[in-house]
Amino acid sequence: MIWKGAPHPLDDALGDGFVVLVRQGAAIPARIRAAFHHPVTLVSVGVDDSADVIDSSGALLRFMRRERCDLILVRPDRYVFDGGRMSDLARIAAAFNARFVADQTLALAA
Repeated sequence: MIWKGAPHPLDDALGDGFVVLVRQGAAIPARIRAAFHHPVTLVSVGVDDSADVIDSSGALLRFMRRERCDLILVRPDRYVFDGGRMSDLARIAAAFNARFVADQTLALAA
């Protein structure tokens, strides 16, 4: 992956919290942020400098295409919580909000 103009492991770009990986050009950031009741970091993945992360090997974008994902929600422990098309955003956010916001698990994950 290319992040900040240089090769880096993807984890460097993800930071410490919950992350929504978004296929470049597939999503509206404000819509994603509004869906989650806890802050998530949005990281766009693409093939040029307009993306936050350039998928130089193409592996992540191939995975996203194969699995039909516009977005992937990644937990702080780097396990994938869920993913899908933009049309799945409400379902993904509802599951996230029910699991992590309602029971205060976020405090433990931080």
